[in-house]
Amino acid sequence: MIRRPAVGRRLLLFGLLVGLAAGAPPMPAAPLGEIREILGRELLPEPDAGVLEALAFDDLRGDLRQLDPYADWFPAPGTGDMPAGAGIAAELEVDPDGAWLLPRQGGPLARAGFRDRVQLLAVGGRSVSGMDAVQVAGLVRGEPGSRVRLLLVRPGAPLRYDVTLLREHARSLDVERWDVGGTTVLRITDFAAGRTRTALAATLERLPGGDEPVVIDLRYAGGGDLYEAIDMAGLLLEPGTELCSVRGRGETAATYHATRGSPNGPPLFLLVGPATASAAEVFAGILQFHRRARLAGQPTFGKCQAQTERRLSDGSLLRFTNSEVHFPDHSTCTGAGLVPDLPVSRDLLPNLERTLRKLPLAPDARSGIAAGSA
Repeated sequence: MIRRPAVGRRLLLFGLLVGLAAGAPPMPAAPLGEIREILGRELLPEPDAGVLEALAFDDLRGDLRQLDPYADWFPAPGTGDMPAGAGIAAELEVDPDGAWLLPRQGGPLARAGFRDRVQLLAVGGRSVSGMDAVQVAGLVRGEPGSRVRLLLVRPGAPLRYDVTLLREHARSLDVERWDVGGTTVLRITDFAAGRTRTALAATLERLPGGDEPVVIDLRYAGGGDLYEAIDMAGLLLEPGTELCSVRGRGETAATYHATRGSPNGPPLFLLVGPATASAAEVFAGILQFHRRARLAGQPTFGKCQAQTERRLSDGSLLRFTNSEVHFPDHSTCTGAGLVPDLPVSRDLLPNLERTLRKLPLAPDARSGIAAGSA
């Protein structure tokens, strides 16, 4: 499976958190012999034997990333898990620029009028500057029905918002549908195996139809299941269309074709940016290659590689790169990213409403799917 690259720690502020708790109790030692054996056999590219032998538990994550920048190790369930709690139905990510919240459809933050990513400055009057994601989440989460006060600011805007929300348990949607100024926007942040394709198909069926364009927001889609992304691209293309090939170390490439799709849906625009990665890049790249969709935004992260996970004998989990994805012309996005057909400035891209104004959504601008500029 393709997973989100480690460009920041992202947690879900629903009922539970996902991610490893920083500052948790000491973790048990990993079975290094198993790790060396698995990586020596399957890691792509073949690892340096000296670096592999030098793996040590003292800095296992750092050592792993010398071999593979996307490799990781997670302790067995129950060793440092975060406690359950109610949240505000948002994704939290902390990066060097601060703490950020992405509201999820129908949740407390969305009902307060926020549809796009906002920066979180303080919780309950306490600044979150310098905190990691787990520390911030600990302030935001709490008992169901309790209140939490947030100080928020939209990217590039001076106005601050002091809002108080009720914490609640909520479920995220695999495909969210937002109406932004009369434009239908479908937001996908993760490609969940066995779920996201079905959700996208059902959502598209419920749309009015005709030639009204559909915008799929992938700006914060950091990955997920590779084969779900491939299957989703096939949903939007003629059956039999070549989608991509996947090659593991020492293996013959497996080529995938659309099996049950249709190219006759509405015009598509995909919003992408530096956080669009992995499975999301494969999905977007296939549709761009076949000119089924136009990409708008900034170049993507640049990781068309697949990762897999192995459960070790002690219950811990090893994640590592094991294959490369190539488009039908044998190109890959790894190291380069996807180049948008319609560039949108980095300053403008975080503002969904203003970004949509840059797209040729008017009827006289929708003929064909050729690349242009905005």
